[in-house]
Amino acid sequence: MWLIGLSQSAYIDKILKKYNMHNSKKGYLPMEVKHDLSNELCASTPEEVAYMKKVPYASANPGKLHWVAVKHILKYLRITRDMFLMYGGKPDTKLDVIGFYDASWHCDIDDTKSQTGYVFVINGGKVDWKSKKQTTIAMHLVQAEYIAASEAAMEAVWIREFVGDLGVMPSINKPINMKFMLGLGIVPTINKPIKMFCDNSAVLLIANEPGVQRGAMHYHRRYHYVRECIELSEINLLKVHTDDNLADPFTNALRKGKLTQHARSMGLRLASSFM
Repeated sequence: MWLIGLSQSAYIDKILKKYNMHNSKKGYLPMEVKHDLSNELCASTPEEVAYMKKVPYASANPGKLHWVAVKHILKYLRITRDMFLMYGGKPDTKLDVIGFYDASWHCDIDDTKSQTGYVFVINGGKVDWKSKKQTTIAMHLVQAEYIAASEAAMEAVWIREFVGDLGVMPSINKPINMKFMLGLGIVPTINKPIKMFCDNSAVLLIANEPGVQRGAMHYHRRYHYVRECIELSEINLLKVHTDDNLADPFTNALRKGKLTQHARSMGLRLASSFM
């Protein structure tokens, strides 16, 4: 079995020392469950905003809750310092690309917008992930998850094109070029749609059945891009149980057990586990 591990322990040490957290207690969670932050805790007057522009954000001290939230992240980095993001497998293993996406509806208490989260895993190790606030206010959870599906679909198409240019995965719209990687015998090819998993059955119905419009007639047309991706066999949307959705940590603060489970499923391991 061939394995490659990526670690950022040196960078973590640098960050911890910069904020004088290198001797702090270790934390098992990067964020407290149900810990909401608001713009009301930030600078509000023109004088406060001008001050924050002149000095580093940390020294401006926007609020106690903000600093507490940052300390949670730094403490979590301490306990995960020696962990590696692992990639690899047996030499004859087929290239397997899968994605997960999720959305947290109405999670921003200031503007009521939702959060998109997605992650793509290749042969057991995550290679592409994002947590981003949506630009459009979703009227309900299904719309928020449908927006997330479209955004994740765009990333899936980019992954296909990028890996296809390396000669690993053939592109839908151009001939297969496998000379670079296949010729070296490094990575096998794959030409199947990328599997993308979500935990919302209504989203799967709307995306896979273009005739279904109930409750979705107000969706902006750009979010129906996911339908085209399905028609072109770029992606394949599938159902996954909520407890097994690897995108969950990118939209919600999770408890220790669930966070550890998802981190391991995305390829995060202690180096000692391989020795």
